[in-house]
Order: sequence, then structure tokens, then C-alpha cells
Amino acid sequence: MNRSAMLALVTTLVTTLVTAYPVGAAEPRMQDFGWTAPIAIDGRDALYVAEVPLEVYAGSARRDLADLRVYNGAGEIVPYALRSVATPDPRRRASVPVPIFPVWGKPGTEIGGVSVRVKQGRGGAIIDVQSDERGAAPRRIAAYLVDTSALDERVQALEFDWNETSDGFVARVHVESSDDLARWTFVGEGPLVALRHAGHVLAQQRVEVKRVKAKYLRVSWPAAQAIPQLTAIRAEPVDSPVATPRAWHTAEATPGEKPGEYLFDLGANAPFDRLRLELPNPNTIVPVAFLVRARQGDPWRPAASATVYRLTQGGQSFVSGDTVVRPTRERYWMVRADPRSGGLGAGMPKLTAGFVPQQILFVARGEGPFVLAFGSAKAASAALPVATLVPGYRDDRPLEAAHATLGAAQAQTRAPSAWPEWLELEPGDWKKLALWGVLVIGVALLAWMAWRLSTQMGKPASGDPGASGNGPD
Repeated sequence: MNRSAMLALVTTLVTTLVTAYPVGAAEPRMQDFGWTAPIAIDGRDALYVAEVPLEVYAGSARRDLADLRVYNGAGEIVPYALRSVATPDPRRRASVPVPIFPVWGKPGTEIGGVSVRVKQGRGGAIIDVQSDERGAAPRRIAAYLVDTSALDERVQALEFDWNETSDGFVARVHVESSDDLARWTFVGEGPLVALRHAGHVLAQQRVEVKRVKAKYLRVSWPAAQAIPQLTAIRAEPVDSPVATPRAWHTAEATPGEKPGEYLFDLGANAPFDRLRLELPNPNTIVPVAFLVRARQGDPWRPAASATVYRLTQGGQSFVSGDTVVRPTRERYWMVRADPRSGGLGAGMPKLTAGFVPQQILFVARGEGPFVLAFGSAKAASAALPVATLVPGYRDDRPLEAAHATLGAAQAQTRAPSAWPEWLELEPGDWKKLALWGVLVIGVALLAWMAWRLSTQMGKPASGDPGASGNGPD
């Protein structure tokens, strides 16, 4: 066999082995993962589902949680799938105008001390409302009766309109429901806000209530507060989806590079979709921008903007609601305050972020205890489609699986090795051992052949006049 044929044979052999048995392609073992968490199950069902907590998002080496594995008591991998929980449609149904009737009373009188006479028509609709303080002077509006008897659906919020005021106002209203105008049940409360500052307008006109279907609602407020006269109230019907519970995580701020910039490390790449900014000082109103990035040193990208506030009026506190953002799997966030509003003042804010946790669905094959392992950059995704584990699965139907609970995650420590990680071998790992043996032998053979070829090419051929070492006379 000549040298060219031998070289081609060795090259083909090495290429074939590398293709057939690539280095690192073996399924990782449990000790290869950085973290493990025990899985507690109750009973002996075939299928279990558990909520993925924040610490799994924090410890996972993959943004898509591709490095998760579930092991049984024998150290065997069991089939699993990741399931995203459907979130409700954020679109609200159109609100409906409803009749309102002011209830007059003496200044400083709570609604409970006002005697009211109500005239009703067919179907229970309110025609007229009168109070016994009709002749008293001066008078003020102590409450409003809201006629919702014509609505066939439950109400989840009220929207308010009022006469414009030059000074603005902040008040907290109290909402009660009744079917007979005699017995009233508390269903919700919230702030009404109308303020102007530095060219910005802050208005809070919507108050959420318990999902209630009642003929009448009553809106009142403490006697020490004053609100402008309401011009209209609209009732918002209940959305068909039910709000999905979220997990929340709070992070402390560190100063940014510029004044008015605050940095937050949420510690995980969870799909955050709700933000709450806790301001350090009361009586603060400021427009802010939320920015994100995946790694430190990356450029910042805009994620959302909002006007946040923290106000104190009449001994009560009013804070802005949650800021809704598209689910964002970013760990690092920045809040940039609009300097035209004076910033946030002294102190540092806090950022609380919420997300809807994914679920891990697994087959309880073999004996327990079952363990979730995660935190390996080498692990490729092994998750199956949910429909593979649950034949006939549909997102719009309840998932039929027993409930499991993840315990606290524990970090795994590995003894230091003198060998590089890609050379670490376990007993029985003969494929990797054989591969590296062939590769070493092949490379050595190629090097020897190259050396032999170079030395032979450097020698003069037989019959060459220079070979004898005697040149011409």
C-alpha cells in the first residue's frame, strides 16, 4: 500500500469515528448538573406536574430551560415536558354607561348617617333618589347610587368621569353592592386621582371591584375627603379569562452611570411580564422608562414606559398599579426617571417583577425519590412535546395530572480533577475511550508519515550528480 492510500485510509477512519461518536454527545449524568431539587409526590400516579420556581430559572444554564432533567431513585432519566401556562387575554370588554344618582348630606356626615328615599320603577330601576337633608344648608354629595339592574353580566370595575378641577384631587372611594337597597356588601375600593405637574397629567379613573352581579352599587368616600362632582360612571363587564397567579421577586437598586438611572439584577431569566416600582419618597410622581439587557456590557433595549406615583392624602397612601410588559426573559433591568419631574429624590427604589411560572410534567417511572437536575451548559434539550406524554392534550382543557412539589434546590460540588472536563472518563464509557485512542494513534501516524515524507523529499534521487558529492571539475 503506497503512502497516499494509507493517508486516505487513516483520514477516513478518523472522520468516521468522530461523526459516529462525537465528543460530549453522551447524555449527562446527575453529577454533571450544578443544582438538584427533590420532587415530593403524593400517591402512585403515572403523571405529575409541578410549578417551576424562580430558583430553577436562576440556576439553569439555558434561557429556555433546556438543561432540565428528571431522575428517579435509580438515577435513571424519566420522560418530561415543559408546559407554558396560558395567560388571560389582556383586552378588556367595552364598559357600559350606567345611571347614577347623587346622595346629598350635611358636611362631615358619613353615608351611613344619611337617610335616603329611593323611588323605583318597573324591574327595580331607580327613578329618583332623595335624602332627608334636602332642606339642610349647606349640603354636599356624600355618595352616589349606581343602577346596574339592567346589566346581565357581572361587573369587574367602574370607570369614573368628573368635572375638571384646577387644583386636582386625590381620593379613595368605597364601593358596595346591594339587591334591595337595604343590605350592603363591600366589593372593593381604590384611588381616584387627577393631578398636573411639570406639564404631565396623571389620572386614575378606574376602580376594580370583586366580580359581582347586583342590582345596585353605592360609591362613597370618607367625609374628610372631597371629590369633584361625578358626571358619569361606566361599568366594565367581567372578562371571560380568570387572572393567572404570578410569582414575584423583589430586587434592590444600585446607582446607574447617570443621575436618574437605577440598575436592578433580578437574578434569573424568568418570563417577567409585570413590574412594580416602589418609590423611596412619598408625594412623588414621575414618568419612567424600563430598559433591559441579557448580559452586563450589552446595550440597553427599551421594554416599557409608565408614570409611577406614591401619594399621601388625608392619611391614606395611593400608589400606582402594575406596569404590563410583554414577557421578557432578561435578568438585568434599568429604570430611567424623567428629569423634568425632579426624579425620585433621595433614597433608592425597589423593583418587584412578576411572571407566570412554567410547569414541568413528568412520568413517574421507577421508584422514587424523584429529583430535578439543572444547571449544565453541555446538556441539550430532552423535553418532549406535552402531547407525547398526554395523548389528546389541548391547551384549552384542564391538564389531568397529579400535583408534585419541588423542594429547595441544593448546589452540587464536584471534586477538582487534574484532567480537562472533556477528558474525564467514567468506568464503562468505552466509546469515548476508544475514540480518543484512535484519534491519538491516527494523529501520531499522520505526523510520522509527514516527517518521513519530508525527509525523503529532502534527499537527492539516485543517479543525481549531486548524490555522489563530487561536482564537475
